[in-house]
Amino acid sequence: GRDTLARARSDAASGKIKEASGLVESMLKQSAMAQPAKNWALLHAALFAYAGDNPASGNPFLQQIESAGILPPEVMPIELSNFFVGAARRCIEGPTINIQTARLYDPANHEAFAYYLFGFRNLGGGNWKDAKTILEAAVKNNPAGDADWINSLRPLAESRLGKLAELAALASAPS
Repeated sequence: GRDTLARARSDAASGKIKEASGLVESMLKQSAMAQPAKNWALLHAALFAYAGDNPASGNPFLQQIESAGILPPEVMPIELSNFFVGAARRCIEGPTINIQTARLYDPANHEAFAYYLFGFRNLGGGNWKDAKTILEAAVKNNPAGDADWINSLRPLAESRLGKLAELAALASAPS
């Protein structure tokens, strides 16, 4: 599970979004996964779907989290369960997520993942302004400890921010 997600993040960071998606989706199909690993895999699947420029394709993964709801504390800590369900609902309910909403999530722990999820959700939905602001915050975040793996998503966001800058320059260039 963890190794597959790490490989998928590495693929995504190097621009191989389809490969990253395929790894996570096959992992989800292969076995009945324990929580919270299953929800992390579903969040990754949604993120890579959004990064692949098909915003609606991420929602089915998030709907699985939402429909499972808040899980009992013997399955996972309530705070983590609340994070999964809250982030999933915000993406599903859309149409956009602003920086104020993203800032409800702690940038120093596992909740930093939400910044990437929300930023790419906005990009796929055509809300480039909020996407840019949230992805810039994601890149500046520095989750530590058990959540330091989230930093491996930084190159994916930096690449997309570079493309947004190129598009903005083209849009403002004299014709």
